[in-house]
Amino acid sequence: MPAGSGKSLIYQLAAMHLRGLVFVVTPLTSLMEDQLMSISARDPTFPAFGVHNNLSKEDLNHVIVRMAFQQQQAPKDKMLLFVTPDKINKSKLFMAKVAKAFDKKMLALIVVDEAQCCASHGHDFRTDYQALSTMRASYPGVPMLLLTSTASKPILFDIASALNLEKRVLLRQELDLPNVAYEVNFIESGRQNVIGEIAKMIQNRYPGEAGMVCCFSVKDAEDVATVLVKDYGIKAKPYHHQLKMEYRSKVHQQWATGKIQVIVATAAFGMGIHKADCRFVVHYSIAKSLQNYYIESGRAGRDGQPAQAYCMFKFQDVFRLSSLVFSDKSGLRYLYRMIKYCLDRSTCRRQLLRETLTEGFADEPIGCRNAEAMCDNCRNPVKVQTLDVTEHIKLFSTIFEEQSSQGQRVTGWKLMDLFRKRLNKENAPSVVREHVGHLIAWALCEGYLEEKFHFTPYSTISHLTEGARLKRLLDGRETAEFKLYVSPKRPAETAVVQGDDGPTSKVSKLSSSGQDENGDKHLRE
Repeated sequence: MPAGSGKSLIYQLAAMHLRGLVFVVTPLTSLMEDQLMSISARDPTFPAFGVHNNLSKEDLNHVIVRMAFQQQQAPKDKMLLFVTPDKINKSKLFMAKVAKAFDKKMLALIVVDEAQCCASHGHDFRTDYQALSTMRASYPGVPMLLLTSTASKPILFDIASALNLEKRVLLRQELDLPNVAYEVNFIESGRQNVIGEIAKMIQNRYPGEAGMVCCFSVKDAEDVATVLVKDYGIKAKPYHHQLKMEYRSKVHQQWATGKIQVIVATAAFGMGIHKADCRFVVHYSIAKSLQNYYIESGRAGRDGQPAQAYCMFKFQDVFRLSSLVFSDKSGLRYLYRMIKYCLDRSTCRRQLLRETLTEGFADEPIGCRNAEAMCDNCRNPVKVQTLDVTEHIKLFSTIFEEQSSQGQRVTGWKLMDLFRKRLNKENAPSVVREHVGHLIAWALCEGYLEEKFHFTPYSTISHLTEGARLKRLLDGRETAEFKLYVSPKRPAETAVVQGDDGPTSKVSKLSSSGQDENGDKHLRE
């Protein structure tokens, strides 16, 4: 089901009608808090509780007593319980009470929210979810409901296998969010540049309207919120797991009631907060996968009114995120898909999202279906030319050889710097930084470059080497073809290189042969 379509209502309504315990496994405490806040606002008397690691012993005992279904207050035979998966693994006492409810035939339904976390090859796998297969075997006959908005066909089969779901019914809905417009902005390096662009956008396009900024790290969330407040006077506050729960709840309430305009959240924690009239979601850094981007940007426009999802693309984020996700199964593959989504300047962004989310299903293509063009690519169409950049890619190999002979590794930044110097050495005009960065990012996603990782006492560092396709290119077995985007409003010499943010007076030109009139093989400014 699509983001914001009411998946939680399915089990909330079930809990109100079924006799016994509706047991909901949810990956985030913030998701749990949001659901409990929503239920309490609708019906303060309904017995809904949450169990997580931060719960006090007194509150946990209260939940355990309630699970015995011996209380006198109404409703006596109903209970909705949210649990984080780590609690299933680590609390034998608590799970013993669940078993007692089962023995009394009072375990009515097991719900797995964000079920993609069960898939070992998925974009959001969590080891704690592996315990759910044991739980299912322990409570035979209890129906299980799995909910997700980002499971492709291969992931669904992975989930079914992990939980031994031999008999199952699959219900699917259209995942497109027709009221959410998508846009990618390419920003020069520097924290102030990015935050400045975000601040201007909020002030010019959304005065007084609520929104969210998604960040990948706690430090980013703190820094962005601080700059928005101090330098631009925007009412913003950070929201992340290092803040005390009482403070997080207060910030959530302030945002929900309009006392602050912008909540700056780490991406994972941002999944757990809800505001129907959130008009925009900005990704300060690219998401770690298209699936995550869809979920996180789906916080916008849940009231059905027009909303906007922005992604700020910075070259340094490519390697910053790869160093964090490379140890995950398929982590790099999912990240590279996200990068390719950003660099694509011609395909409808809704279609790019759909192709990933519905992989394995024979769904009809979709695009921006109204005249307003709800993505930047459909709003600003370009012509696509395919150009040969074989000689440019070969320069990467030369650089690797030179650095290796000196015992040096080559990071993404270093490759960009050395590549530009190489162009200068060959009397070729330098290339603006954004274009070289996008060429390197494209070459990485296409397999001409490969990332390796080494460790220091304080961090994991990515460096680049020859990829399998670069080796084939050097052997003459293939050529490298790069997409050039040409604005129909301008002649070919002001073409837009893949990933450039629209035509400007300083854009790169790639000749179709990789050579200029004088025979120099280079990227021309």
